[in-house]
Amino acid sequence: MPHLLKFHLFLFILIICFQSLHSQTHAAFIQAAKEASKESNYYASIAYYQKALEKKEDPQIRYQLAIDALSYKAYGLALDQFQKVNSPTFSSQNQLLEYYTGLCYFAQGNYELAKAQFQSYIRKKWNKKDRQAVDDAREKIKKCDWSLRSNISPPLAVVNIEPVSSINSDYSDFGIFPSRGGDTLFYSTNKYLYTQSNSKSKYVKGIRYQYNDQVESLRFKGPEAKLSGAYFQQAEKSNQFFLSVCETQSITQINCKIALYDHSSGQVQYLPSPINMEGYTQTQPFYDKESKLLYFASNRPGGKGGLDLYSVSIDSITDGQPNALSVINSKGDECTPFRKG
Repeated sequence: MPHLLKFHLFLFILIICFQSLHSQTHAAFIQAAKEASKESNYYASIAYYQKALEKKEDPQIRYQLAIDALSYKAYGLALDQFQKVNSPTFSSQNQLLEYYTGLCYFAQGNYELAKAQFQSYIRKKWNKKDRQAVDDAREKIKKCDWSLRSNISPPLAVVNIEPVSSINSDYSDFGIFPSRGGDTLFYSTNKYLYTQSNSKSKYVKGIRYQYNDQVESLRFKGPEAKLSGAYFQQAEKSNQFFLSVCETQSITQINCKIALYDHSSGQVQYLPSPINMEGYTQTQPFYDKESKLLYFASNRPGGKGGLDLYSVSIDSITDGQPNALSVINSKGDECTPFRKG
């Protein structure tokens, strides 16, 4: 009997220790997520919140995960998490739930559902501190009405098309570009990929490509090996591409330059000044082979505000002055230039 009592006592202590360890691990994930979120490192905070939810379901933690996913522009993931916690009780305790859900629908081009969420949010008794969100919701309703009256087609992300399951993720996947041969699809992503090379493991994000159903990360060589890239565009030669090469100066500050990438060697060559201006961002190149003009976006001085669009002739790329597209540029941001025909 004493042995049985000792066994049960040992088992009880073991269970208590396990529960304590489990609780500490759960709390540690939440704390790590909050610290990452404060630094605007939303990719990390999302991962930590997901780990915490694996340990214990908590609607408030799931709600915070959704907010960080929204901040990271992972609209599909954010919407899914908001929907999982949506209930009359939870909504009354978290008044911004419908506003945030409306932002997800709005970003995906689902203007009818976005408008319904914004209207439901405005009808509530909201706090004075939420005035900015209320004003934004009213402005978004006007934009939804305009889009619905104009019969604006939603983005491809919400059109009933066959998704590319090997590429699409819960994060932003964008800037697709098929090679001229048609056998390779290049694209950019905000999702990190765990890779192993030279006996070193690391997480990488940036440009990837799919070839024969295999997805690989584009690798830079030289000093740019630690940098990320985006917005692939075919150059004159079949093995050369224009792209944005970006350096993270802080979690929220990224500086990009336009470069010429050689896919055979992995070498990166930055385009000269005045195309790239030190201290400013040059990004989203689009090359029109017919006119031999390179279009790009930049926040350089002399523009109308934010990101403006510019073009420069490839024939004068070493000394040519980029021309601002004044008819298009505005006080807001212009981006992703594209020319057809």
